[in-house]
Amino acid sequence: MNSNTESYYSMSRKRDDQNASLTVFMALMLPILLSLVLALFTGARIRAEKMKVEIVTDISGNAVLGEYNRPLREQYGLLMVDTAYDKGSPSLSNMTERLDYYLSANTDGNTISAIGEFLLNTSNFSELSLADVSVGEYTFAGDNGSAVVQRQIFSYLESEPLEGLLGDAEEAQSGKADVEGEGAGGDEITFPDELISFYEKISGLFDDHANDDMEGHTEGELNLDDAQETQETMTSLTGQDAETKKFTILDLVIPSGESVSDASFDAGSVYTGRSDKLTGTGLSDNFDANLFENFGLFNVYLFEKFGYYKHAKEGSHLQYEIEYLIGKKTTDKGNLAAVVWWLLAIRFGIDFVYALNASTKPGQFVTSVKELCMLIPFIGAELSVLVGIVLPAILGFIEARNDVAMLMSGGKVPILKTDDSWKTNICSGLHGVTGSNESGPEYKGYLLILMLLHEAIGSVDEETKRMMDIMELDVRKVSGYENFRIDGCIDCFKVTATFDGESGNSYEFTRYFGYEEAPE
Repeated sequence: MNSNTESYYSMSRKRDDQNASLTVFMALMLPILLSLVLALFTGARIRAEKMKVEIVTDISGNAVLGEYNRPLREQYGLLMVDTAYDKGSPSLSNMTERLDYYLSANTDGNTISAIGEFLLNTSNFSELSLADVSVGEYTFAGDNGSAVVQRQIFSYLESEPLEGLLGDAEEAQSGKADVEGEGAGGDEITFPDELISFYEKISGLFDDHANDDMEGHTEGELNLDDAQETQETMTSLTGQDAETKKFTILDLVIPSGESVSDASFDAGSVYTGRSDKLTGTGLSDNFDANLFENFGLFNVYLFEKFGYYKHAKEGSHLQYEIEYLIGKKTTDKGNLAAVVWWLLAIRFGIDFVYALNASTKPGQFVTSVKELCMLIPFIGAELSVLVGIVLPAILGFIEARNDVAMLMSGGKVPILKTDDSWKTNICSGLHGVTGSNESGPEYKGYLLILMLLHEAIGSVDEETKRMMDIMELDVRKVSGYENFRIDGCIDCFKVTATFDGESGNSYEFTRYFGYEEAPE
Protein backbone atom coordinates (compact mmCIF):
# COMPACT_ATOMS: atom_id res chain seq x y z
CA MET A 1 0.00 0.00 0.00
CA ASN A 2 1.50 3.26 -1.00
CA SER A 3 1.62 6.43 1.03
CA ASN A 4 -1.37 8.00 -0.76
CA THR A 5 -3.62 5.12 0.15
CA GLU A 6 -2.60 5.24 3.77
CA SER A 7 -3.28 8.98 3.86
CA TYR A 8 -6.83 8.49 2.43
CA TYR A 9 -7.77 5.84 5.04
CA SER A 10 -6.38 8.02 7.80
CA MET A 11 -8.57 10.94 6.75
CA SER A 12 -11.63 8.68 6.44
CA ARG A 13 -11.19 7.42 9.99
CA LYS A 14 -11.03 10.98 11.23
CA ARG A 15 -14.25 11.89 9.41
CA ASP A 16 -15.96 8.79 10.79
CA ASP A 17 -14.87 9.73 14.26
CA GLN A 18 -16.29 13.24 13.81
CA ASN A 19 -19.62 11.99 12.39
CA ALA A 20 -20.04 9.60 15.27
CA SER A 21 -19.54 12.34 17.80
CA LEU A 22 -22.25 14.57 16.14
CA THR A 23 -24.82 11.75 16.03
CA VAL A 24 -24.38 11.11 19.73
CA PHE A 25 -24.85 14.82 20.48
CA MET A 26 -28.07 14.97 18.50
CA ALA A 27 -29.30 11.84 20.22
CA LEU A 28 -28.76 13.55 23.55
CA MET A 29 -30.47 16.81 22.45
CA LEU A 30 -33.44 15.22 20.68
CA PRO A 31 -35.53 14.47 23.81
CA ILE A 32 -35.00 18.00 25.02
CA LEU A 33 -35.98 19.49 21.67
CA LEU A 34 -39.00 17.22 21.33
CA SER A 35 -40.16 18.13 24.82
CA LEU A 36 -39.87 21.81 23.97
CA VAL A 37 -41.72 21.39 20.67
CA LEU A 38 -44.47 19.31 22.26
CA ALA A 39 -44.83 21.83 25.08
CA LEU A 40 -45.16 24.64 22.56
CA PHE A 41 -47.64 22.62 20.50
CA THR A 42 -49.74 21.74 23.55
CA GLY A 43 -49.81 25.37 24.64
CA ALA A 44 -50.79 26.49 21.15
CA ARG A 45 -53.46 23.79 21.04
CA ILE A 46 -54.96 24.93 24.34
CA ARG A 47 -54.91 28.56 23.23
CA ALA A 48 -56.54 27.55 19.95
CA GLU A 49 -59.28 25.72 21.84
CA LYS A 50 -59.85 28.75 24.07
CA MET A 51 -60.04 31.01 21.03
CA LYS A 52 -62.52 28.65 19.39
CA VAL A 53 -64.63 28.65 22.54
CA GLU A 54 -64.91 32.45 22.36
CA ILE A 55 -65.52 32.52 18.62
CA VAL A 56 -68.16 29.78 18.71
CA THR A 57 -69.95 31.44 21.63
CA ASP A 58 -69.91 34.84 19.91
CA ILE A 59 -71.23 33.42 16.66
CA SER A 60 -73.99 31.49 18.41
CA GLY A 61 -75.12 34.37 20.63
CA ASN A 62 -75.21 36.79 17.72
CA ALA A 63 -77.12 34.23 15.65
CA VAL A 64 -79.81 34.19 18.34
CA LEU A 65 -79.91 38.00 18.37
CA GLY A 66 -80.39 37.86 14.62
CA GLU A 67 -83.69 36.03 15.15
CA TYR A 68 -85.39 39.18 16.45
CA ASN A 69 -89.13 39.65 16.08
CA ARG A 70 -89.53 41.10 12.57
CA PRO A 71 -92.98 42.78 12.93
CA LEU A 72 -91.91 44.42 16.20
CA ARG A 73 -88.85 45.84 14.45
CA GLU A 74 -90.71 46.94 11.33
CA GLN A 75 -93.62 48.58 13.16
CA TYR A 76 -91.94 50.01 16.25
CA GLY A 77 -88.18 49.95 15.67
CA LEU A 78 -87.56 47.62 18.64
CA LEU A 79 -85.04 44.78 18.56
CA MET A 80 -86.04 41.86 20.79
CA VAL A 81 -85.87 38.08 20.61
CA ASP A 82 -89.34 36.55 20.77
CA THR A 83 -88.82 33.44 22.91
CA ALA A 84 -92.05 31.89 21.64
CA TYR A 85 -90.42 31.08 18.28
CA ASP A 86 -92.86 28.68 16.60
CA LYS A 87 -93.69 26.78 19.78
CA GLY A 88 -96.70 28.87 20.82
CA SER A 89 -95.76 29.98 24.33
CA PRO A 90 -92.73 32.14 25.15
CA SER A 91 -90.13 30.56 27.41
CA LEU A 92 -86.46 31.01 28.25
CA SER A 93 -85.95 27.32 27.54
CA ASN A 94 -86.91 27.90 23.90
CA MET A 95 -84.09 30.39 23.49
CA THR A 96 -81.69 28.10 25.34
CA GLU A 97 -82.50 25.37 22.82
CA ARG A 98 -81.64 27.76 19.99
CA LEU A 99 -78.34 28.58 21.66
CA ASP A 100 -77.62 24.87 22.07
CA TYR A 101 -78.35 24.35 18.38
CA TYR A 102 -76.02 27.11 17.20
CA LEU A 103 -73.26 26.16 19.64
CA SER A 104 -73.40 22.55 18.50
CA ALA A 105 -73.53 23.56 14.84
CA ASN A 106 -70.44 25.73 15.20
CA THR A 107 -68.43 23.32 17.37
CA ASP A 108 -65.90 20.97 15.78
CA GLY A 109 -67.11 17.45 15.25
CA ASN A 110 -70.70 18.35 14.42
CA THR A 111 -72.64 16.48 11.78
CA ILE A 112 -74.66 19.45 10.54
CA SER A 113 -72.56 19.79 7.39
CA ALA A 114 -70.71 16.87 5.84
CA ILE A 115 -68.39 19.25 3.97
CA GLY A 116 -67.63 21.25 7.09
CA GLU A 117 -67.06 18.05 9.05
CA PHE A 118 -64.56 16.83 6.47
CA LEU A 119 -62.66 20.10 6.33
CA LEU A 120 -62.56 20.56 10.09
CA ASN A 121 -61.68 17.02 11.05
CA THR A 122 -59.14 16.17 8.35
CA SER A 123 -56.32 17.66 10.41
CA ASN A 124 -58.07 18.88 13.53
CA PHE A 125 -56.00 19.30 16.67
CA SER A 126 -58.50 21.57 18.49
CA GLU A 127 -61.76 19.68 18.32
CA LEU A 128 -64.41 20.77 20.82
CA SER A 129 -67.65 19.29 22.06
CA LEU A 130 -70.42 21.20 23.83
CA ALA A 131 -70.91 20.00 27.39
CA ASP A 132 -73.48 22.48 28.71
CA VAL A 133 -75.10 25.84 28.00
CA SER A 134 -77.15 28.03 30.34
CA VAL A 135 -78.57 31.55 30.41
CA GLY A 136 -78.01 32.79 33.94
CA GLU A 137 -79.09 36.40 33.50
CA TYR A 138 -81.60 37.84 31.05
CA THR A 139 -83.95 40.77 30.66
CA PHE A 140 -87.52 40.42 29.45
CA ALA A 141 -89.28 43.45 27.98
CA GLY A 142 -91.28 43.96 31.17
CA ASP A 143 -88.30 43.98 33.54
CA ASN A 144 -87.04 47.11 35.33
CA GLY A 145 -90.44 48.75 35.15
CA SER A 146 -90.65 49.81 31.53
CA ALA A 147 -87.02 50.95 31.24
CA VAL A 148 -86.20 48.20 28.73
CA VAL A 149 -88.71 49.42 26.16
CA GLN A 150 -87.89 53.07 26.86
CA ARG A 151 -84.17 52.43 26.33
CA GLN A 152 -84.84 50.70 23.03
CA ILE A 153 -87.10 53.54 21.89
CA PHE A 154 -84.42 56.07 22.78
CA SER A 155 -81.82 54.06 20.86
CA TYR A 156 -84.14 53.95 17.86
CA LEU A 157 -84.61 57.72 17.95
CA GLU A 158 -80.85 58.21 18.21
CA SER A 159 -80.33 56.23 15.02
CA GLU A 160 -83.21 57.68 13.00
CA PRO A 161 -83.52 61.16 11.41
CA LEU A 162 -85.89 63.29 13.47
CA GLU A 163 -86.23 66.39 11.28
CA GLY A 164 -89.73 65.49 10.16
CA LEU A 165 -90.84 64.64 13.68
CA LEU A 166 -89.53 67.64 15.59
CA GLY A 167 -92.27 69.83 14.11
CA ASP A 168 -94.82 67.81 16.08
CA ALA A 169 -93.00 68.45 19.32
CA GLU A 170 -92.62 72.15 18.49
CA GLU A 171 -96.38 72.38 17.86
CA ALA A 172 -97.08 70.94 21.28
CA GLN A 173 -94.50 73.18 22.94
CA SER A 174 -96.05 76.21 21.22
CA GLY A 175 -99.52 75.41 22.55
CA LYS A 176 -98.07 74.52 25.92
CA ALA A 177 -96.30 77.88 26.07
CA ASP A 178 -99.54 79.72 25.26
CA VAL A 179 -101.25 78.03 28.20
CA GLU A 180 -98.46 79.19 30.48
CA GLY A 181 -98.39 82.73 29.11
CA GLU A 182 -94.84 82.37 27.81
CA GLY A 183 -95.66 82.64 24.13
CA ALA A 184 -94.51 80.20 21.49
CA GLY A 185 -90.89 81.22 21.89
CA GLY A 186 -90.64 80.90 25.67
CA ASP A 187 -87.69 79.13 27.21
CA GLU A 188 -87.65 76.64 30.04
CA ILE A 189 -91.29 75.76 29.45
CA THR A 190 -93.07 74.08 32.35
CA PHE A 191 -96.72 73.85 33.25
CA PRO A 192 -97.68 76.09 36.19
CA ASP A 193 -98.49 74.28 39.41
CA GLU A 194 -102.03 75.67 39.40
CA LEU A 195 -102.78 74.15 35.99
CA ILE A 196 -101.29 70.80 36.93
CA SER A 197 -103.27 70.77 40.18
CA PHE A 198 -106.49 71.63 38.33
CA TYR A 199 -105.84 68.96 35.72
CA GLU A 200 -105.00 66.41 38.42
CA LYS A 201 -108.29 67.07 40.20
CA ILE A 202 -110.25 66.59 36.98
CA SER A 203 -108.28 63.43 36.26
CA GLY A 204 -109.11 62.05 39.69
CA LEU A 205 -112.76 62.92 39.21
CA PHE A 206 -112.84 61.13 35.86
CA ASP A 207 -111.10 58.09 37.31
CA ASP A 208 -113.38 57.94 40.36
CA HIS A 209 -116.49 57.86 38.19
CA ALA A 210 -115.11 55.87 35.29
CA ASN A 211 -116.96 52.71 36.33
CA ASP A 212 -119.97 54.18 38.11
CA ASP A 213 -123.22 52.21 37.84
CA MET A 214 -121.54 49.25 36.16
CA GLU A 215 -122.71 46.96 39.00
CA GLY A 216 -120.07 44.37 38.36
CA HIS A 217 -120.65 44.23 34.60
CA THR A 218 -117.91 44.55 32.06
CA GLU A 219 -117.84 47.49 29.70
CA GLY A 220 -119.06 45.34 26.83
CA GLU A 221 -121.94 43.90 28.86
CA LEU A 222 -122.92 47.37 30.00
CA ASN A 223 -122.98 48.66 26.46
CA LEU A 224 -125.25 45.80 25.43
CA ASP A 225 -127.60 46.43 28.35
CA ASP A 226 -127.70 50.15 27.63
CA ALA A 227 -128.32 49.54 23.96
CA GLN A 228 -131.21 47.18 24.66
CA GLU A 229 -132.81 49.55 27.19
CA THR A 230 -132.39 52.54 24.90
CA GLN A 231 -133.79 50.65 21.94
CA GLU A 232 -136.90 49.65 23.87
CA THR A 233 -137.48 53.23 25.04
CA MET A 234 -136.93 54.83 21.66
CA THR A 235 -138.97 52.23 19.85
CA SER A 236 -141.94 52.95 22.10
CA LEU A 237 -141.60 56.69 21.44
CA THR A 238 -140.79 56.82 17.75
CA GLY A 239 -141.08 53.33 16.38
CA GLN A 240 -137.58 53.66 14.90
CA ASP A 241 -134.29 51.84 15.34
CA ALA A 242 -133.05 53.28 18.61
CA GLU A 243 -129.49 51.94 18.54
CA THR A 244 -128.66 54.43 15.80
CA LYS A 245 -130.14 57.20 17.97
CA LYS A 246 -128.23 56.39 21.13
CA PHE A 247 -126.78 59.66 22.40
CA THR A 248 -123.15 59.98 23.47
CA ILE A 249 -120.74 62.85 24.02
CA LEU A 250 -119.34 62.10 20.57
CA ASP A 251 -122.65 63.13 19.00
CA LEU A 252 -121.98 66.71 20.15
CA VAL A 253 -118.67 67.07 18.35
CA ILE A 254 -118.21 64.43 15.63
CA PRO A 255 -119.21 65.69 12.15
CA SER A 256 -122.53 64.27 10.99
CA GLY A 257 -122.20 61.29 8.71
CA GLU A 258 -118.74 60.42 9.97
CA SER A 259 -118.40 56.94 11.44
CA VAL A 260 -116.46 56.13 14.59
CA SER A 261 -114.41 52.96 14.94
CA ASP A 262 -116.01 50.22 17.03
CA ALA A 263 -112.80 48.19 17.48
CA SER A 264 -112.27 46.62 20.90
CA PHE A 265 -110.17 44.05 22.74
CA ASP A 266 -110.20 41.87 25.83
CA ALA A 267 -108.43 43.64 28.70
CA GLY A 268 -107.04 40.33 29.98
CA SER A 269 -105.34 39.58 26.67
CA VAL A 270 -102.83 42.44 26.76
CA TYR A 271 -99.75 43.13 28.85
CA THR A 272 -101.27 45.42 31.49
CA GLY A 273 -104.24 43.08 32.02
CA ARG A 274 -102.33 39.83 32.46
CA SER A 275 -101.47 38.46 35.88
CA ASP A 276 -98.92 35.93 34.60
CA LYS A 277 -96.37 38.37 33.20
CA LEU A 278 -92.99 36.87 32.39
CA THR A 279 -90.07 38.37 34.27
CA GLY A 280 -86.34 37.82 34.06
CA THR A 281 -83.41 38.52 36.32
CA GLY A 282 -83.25 42.10 35.05
CA LEU A 283 -79.73 42.91 33.95
CA SER A 284 -78.44 46.27 35.16
CA ASP A 285 -80.27 49.06 33.36
CA ASN A 286 -78.88 52.56 33.72
CA PHE A 287 -81.33 54.25 31.38
CA ASP A 288 -82.77 57.52 32.70
CA ALA A 289 -86.43 57.87 31.76
CA ASN A 290 -86.22 61.64 32.35
CA LEU A 291 -84.63 61.90 28.93
CA PHE A 292 -88.08 61.39 27.45
CA GLU A 293 -89.62 64.13 29.52
CA ASN A 294 -86.77 66.61 29.13
CA PHE A 295 -86.54 66.41 25.37
CA GLY A 296 -90.08 65.44 24.43
CA LEU A 297 -88.76 62.34 22.70
CA PHE A 298 -91.46 60.18 24.21
CA ASN A 299 -94.17 62.05 22.31
CA VAL A 300 -92.06 62.35 19.16
CA TYR A 301 -91.92 58.56 19.03
CA LEU A 302 -95.63 58.23 19.83
CA PHE A 303 -96.82 60.28 16.89
CA GLU A 304 -94.49 58.52 14.50
CA LYS A 305 -95.43 54.96 15.42
CA PHE A 306 -99.01 55.13 16.78
CA GLY A 307 -102.29 56.09 15.18
CA TYR A 308 -104.92 58.56 16.37
CA TYR A 309 -108.25 60.04 15.30
CA LYS A 310 -108.35 60.57 11.51
CA HIS A 311 -104.76 59.31 11.24
CA ALA A 312 -105.13 55.58 11.88
CA LYS A 313 -102.05 53.44 11.53
CA GLU A 314 -102.21 50.96 8.68
CA GLY A 315 -102.82 47.41 9.87
CA SER A 316 -103.50 48.42 13.47
CA HIS A 317 -106.04 46.76 15.75
CA LEU A 318 -107.26 49.99 17.35
CA GLN A 319 -107.87 53.07 15.22
CA TYR A 320 -107.31 55.49 18.10
CA GLU A 321 -104.13 54.20 19.72
CA ILE A 322 -102.84 57.41 21.30
CA GLU A 323 -106.33 58.04 22.65
CA TYR A 324 -106.04 54.66 24.41
CA LEU A 325 -103.04 55.95 26.36
CA ILE A 326 -105.30 58.67 27.74
CA GLY A 327 -108.67 56.93 27.99
CA LYS A 328 -107.39 53.46 29.01
CA LYS A 329 -110.62 51.88 27.72
CA THR A 330 -110.97 48.63 25.80
CA THR A 331 -112.94 50.22 22.95
CA ASP A 332 -112.07 52.85 20.37
CA LYS A 333 -115.31 54.68 21.09
CA GLY A 334 -114.60 54.75 24.81
CA ASN A 335 -111.10 56.12 24.30
CA LEU A 336 -112.19 58.78 21.82
CA ALA A 337 -115.01 59.82 24.15
CA ALA A 338 -112.52 60.11 27.03
CA VAL A 339 -110.33 62.45 24.98
CA VAL A 340 -113.37 64.51 23.97
CA TRP A 341 -114.32 64.87 27.64
CA TRP A 342 -110.80 66.07 28.41
CA LEU A 343 -110.87 68.56 25.56
CA LEU A 344 -114.27 69.85 26.65
CA ALA A 345 -113.07 70.23 30.23
CA ILE A 346 -109.96 72.15 29.19
CA ARG A 347 -111.70 74.33 26.62
CA PHE A 348 -114.61 75.02 28.99
CA GLY A 349 -112.24 76.19 31.72
CA ILE A 350 -110.44 78.56 29.35
CA ASP A 351 -113.62 79.83 27.66
CA PHE A 352 -115.47 80.27 30.97
CA VAL A 353 -112.67 82.43 32.35
CA TYR A 354 -112.68 84.48 29.15
CA ALA A 355 -116.46 85.00 29.36
CA LEU A 356 -116.10 86.27 32.94
CA ASN A 357 -113.96 89.16 31.71
CA ALA A 358 -116.29 92.13 31.27
CA SER A 359 -114.09 93.67 28.57
CA THR A 360 -114.46 90.72 26.18
CA LYS A 361 -117.22 90.14 23.63
CA PRO A 362 -119.04 87.47 25.71
CA GLY A 363 -118.30 89.45 28.88
CA GLN A 364 -120.01 92.53 27.47
CA PHE A 365 -123.08 90.46 26.69
CA VAL A 366 -123.12 89.12 30.26
CA THR A 367 -122.82 92.65 31.61
CA SER A 368 -125.77 93.79 29.50
CA VAL A 369 -127.95 90.95 30.78
CA LYS A 370 -126.93 91.68 34.37
CA GLU A 371 -127.93 95.32 33.94
CA LEU A 372 -131.32 94.24 32.62
CA CYS A 373 -131.78 91.96 35.62
CA MET A 374 -131.12 94.88 37.94
CA LEU A 375 -134.27 96.50 36.59
CA ILE A 376 -136.41 93.69 37.98
CA PRO A 377 -137.94 94.74 41.32
CA PHE A 378 -137.06 92.96 44.55
CA ILE A 379 -135.01 90.09 43.05
CA GLY A 380 -132.99 92.08 40.53
CA ALA A 381 -129.77 92.22 42.56
CA GLU A 382 -129.77 88.55 43.49
CA LEU A 383 -130.70 87.56 39.94
CA SER A 384 -127.91 89.70 38.54
CA VAL A 385 -125.35 87.90 40.70
CA LEU A 386 -126.71 84.52 39.63
CA VAL A 387 -126.68 85.51 35.96
CA GLY A 388 -123.10 86.70 36.35
CA ILE A 389 -122.08 83.12 37.13
CA VAL A 390 -124.52 80.97 35.18
CA LEU A 391 -124.51 82.89 31.90
CA PRO A 392 -120.69 82.84 31.46
CA ALA A 393 -120.81 79.11 32.17
CA ILE A 394 -123.45 78.60 29.47
CA LEU A 395 -121.55 80.74 26.99
CA GLY A 396 -118.32 78.96 27.91
CA PHE A 397 -119.86 75.53 27.35
CA ILE A 398 -121.37 76.52 23.98
CA GLU A 399 -118.02 77.90 22.84
CA ALA A 400 -116.10 74.91 24.23
CA ARG A 401 -118.35 72.46 22.40
CA ASN A 402 -117.85 74.42 19.20
CA ASP A 403 -114.09 74.45 19.79
CA VAL A 404 -113.94 70.68 20.17
CA ALA A 405 -116.25 70.15 17.18
CA MET A 406 -113.94 72.37 15.18
CA LEU A 407 -110.94 70.27 16.22
CA MET A 408 -112.72 67.02 15.35
CA SER A 409 -113.51 68.46 11.92
CA GLY A 410 -109.85 69.21 11.23
CA GLY A 411 -109.93 72.89 12.21
CA LYS A 412 -107.69 74.98 14.45
CA VAL A 413 -108.45 76.49 17.84
CA PRO A 414 -106.12 78.96 19.60
CA ILE A 415 -105.26 78.04 23.17
CA LEU A 416 -106.16 81.50 24.48
CA LYS A 417 -109.28 83.22 23.19
CA THR A 418 -109.65 86.63 21.59
CA ASP A 419 -112.78 88.37 20.36
CA ASP A 420 -111.87 87.30 16.82
CA SER A 421 -111.56 83.63 17.78
CA TRP A 422 -114.79 83.61 19.84
CA LYS A 423 -117.25 82.13 17.34
CA THR A 424 -120.54 81.49 19.18
CA ASN A 425 -123.29 83.30 21.04
CA ILE A 426 -126.22 82.41 23.25
CA CYS A 427 -128.29 81.44 20.21
CA SER A 428 -125.71 79.02 18.80
CA GLY A 429 -126.79 75.41 18.83
CA LEU A 430 -125.01 72.35 20.15
CA HIS A 431 -124.49 70.76 16.74
CA GLY A 432 -122.25 71.52 13.81
CA VAL A 433 -119.36 73.96 13.67
CA THR A 434 -119.63 77.74 13.76
CA GLY A 435 -116.80 79.71 12.15
CA SER A 436 -113.14 78.83 11.67
CA ASN A 437 -109.70 80.00 12.79
CA GLU A 438 -106.56 80.71 10.82
CA SER A 439 -104.19 79.92 13.67
CA GLY A 440 -103.87 77.67 16.67
CA PRO A 441 -103.17 73.97 17.25
CA GLU A 442 -105.19 71.32 15.46
CA TYR A 443 -106.52 68.15 17.10
CA LYS A 444 -103.04 66.61 16.96
CA GLY A 445 -101.57 69.57 18.83
CA TYR A 446 -104.18 69.32 21.57
CA LEU A 447 -103.56 65.59 21.80
CA LEU A 448 -99.88 66.34 22.36
CA ILE A 449 -100.77 68.81 25.10
CA LEU A 450 -102.99 66.20 26.75
CA MET A 451 -100.11 63.73 26.68
CA LEU A 452 -97.79 66.30 28.27
CA LEU A 453 -100.35 67.01 30.99
CA HIS A 454 -100.82 63.30 31.65
CA GLU A 455 -97.07 62.88 31.97
CA ALA A 456 -96.95 65.83 34.37
CA ILE A 457 -99.43 64.22 36.78
CA GLY A 458 -98.66 60.58 36.03
CA SER A 459 -95.61 58.68 34.84
CA VAL A 460 -93.99 57.80 31.55
CA ASP A 461 -93.59 54.25 32.89
CA GLU A 462 -97.35 53.72 33.04
CA GLU A 463 -97.86 55.10 29.55
CA THR A 464 -95.06 52.91 28.22
CA LYS A 465 -96.86 49.84 29.56
CA ARG A 466 -100.02 50.94 27.72
CA MET A 467 -97.91 51.30 24.60
CA MET A 468 -96.83 47.69 25.08
CA ASP A 469 -100.53 46.72 25.02
CA ILE A 470 -100.89 48.33 21.61
CA MET A 471 -97.70 46.72 20.34
CA GLU A 472 -99.08 43.31 21.24
CA LEU A 473 -102.40 43.96 19.51
CA ASP A 474 -100.74 45.21 16.32
CA VAL A 475 -98.12 42.45 16.06
CA ARG A 476 -100.87 39.86 16.48
CA LYS A 477 -102.42 41.14 13.26
CA VAL A 478 -99.43 39.67 11.38
CA SER A 479 -99.86 36.07 10.24
CA GLY A 480 -97.97 33.66 12.48
CA TYR A 481 -97.89 36.01 15.48
CA GLU A 482 -101.48 35.60 16.68
CA ASN A 483 -100.35 34.73 20.24
CA PHE A 484 -97.57 37.30 20.51
CA ARG A 485 -96.67 38.46 24.02
CA ILE A 486 -94.23 41.32 24.42
CA ASP A 487 -93.28 40.20 27.93
CA GLY A 488 -91.93 37.04 26.27
CA CYS A 489 -89.33 39.06 24.34
CA ILE A 490 -85.75 39.15 25.58
CA ASP A 491 -83.66 42.27 25.21
CA CYS A 492 -80.28 41.05 26.48
CA PHE A 493 -78.81 38.00 28.19
CA LYS A 494 -75.65 36.37 29.53
CA VAL A 495 -74.65 32.95 28.23
CA THR A 496 -72.39 30.50 30.05
CA ALA A 497 -71.16 27.71 27.77
CA THR A 498 -68.99 24.75 28.82
CA PHE A 499 -66.88 22.87 26.25
CA ASP A 500 -64.71 19.75 26.40
CA GLY A 501 -61.57 19.99 24.31
CA GLU A 502 -59.76 17.16 22.49
CA SER A 503 -56.73 18.12 24.57
CA GLY A 504 -58.52 16.86 27.66
CA ASN A 505 -59.20 20.34 29.05
CA SER A 506 -62.62 21.77 29.89
CA TYR A 507 -63.51 25.41 29.21
CA GLU A 508 -66.26 27.59 30.67
CA PHE A 509 -66.96 30.90 28.99
CA THR A 510 -69.52 33.63 29.86
CA ARG A 511 -70.51 36.34 27.42
CA TYR A 512 -73.05 39.21 27.45
CA PHE A 513 -75.27 39.55 24.39
CA GLY A 514 -77.58 42.43 23.57
CA TYR A 515 -78.44 44.93 20.89
CA GLU A 516 -76.54 47.62 22.79
CA GLU A 517 -73.32 47.81 24.76
CA ALA A 518 -73.10 45.77 27.93
CA PRO A 519 -74.07 47.70 31.07
CA GLU A 520 -71.22 48.59 33.37
